Amino acid sequence: MIPTPWASCSLAAAICWGGYSVCLEWAQTSSGLSELQSTRKIFFWGLLFTLPFLWGGGLAPDLTRFAQPTLLGNTLYLGIGASALCFLAWNKASALIGPVATNVYLYLMPVITVAASALILREPVTALTLGAIALILAGLALSQRKAPPESL
Repeated sequence: MIPTPWASCSLAAAICWGGYSVCLEWAQTSSGLSELQSTRKIFFWGLLFTLPFLWGGGLAPDLTRFAQPTLLGNTLYLGIGASALCFLAWNKASALIGPVATNVYLYLMPVITVAASALILREPVTALTLGAIALILAGLALSQRKAPPESL
C-alpha cells in the first residue's frame, strides 16, 4: 500500500508533537521559566520560523482584511483563546503532571468526545467509530505498558 500525503503529514505531526513535548519538559526543567514565559518564547520562535513559509507560499500580508470586525474577532479568538490559552494550559499541565501523562489525556479526548456526543447529543456511534476508539485505547495501553525487567 502506497502511503498518502496525508499519512505522511500525520506521521510528521506526531513526530513534531513528541519533539515539542520533550523540548518543553527540558526547557521547563533547565531554564527555570514559568509556563507563561515558556509559552511566550514558543510563540515567538514559532512565528519567526513560520513567516518565511507564508511569504514563500505566495501569501501577501494584507492587513486591510482586519478592518472587518468579524475577521478581526475570529483572528483574536484563534490567536488568544484557541492557541495562546490552550498552549498555556498545556504547558502548565506538562509542568504539573509531566508530558507523558498530559499526552495520555490528549489522546483520550476523542474517546471522551464520542461518549459525550452519544450521551448528550444522541449522535449514533458507528462501527468505524468503535474501531477508532479501540485503536486509540490499544495505542494508549501499549504506550503505557511497562517493559519487563531484563533477566541476567
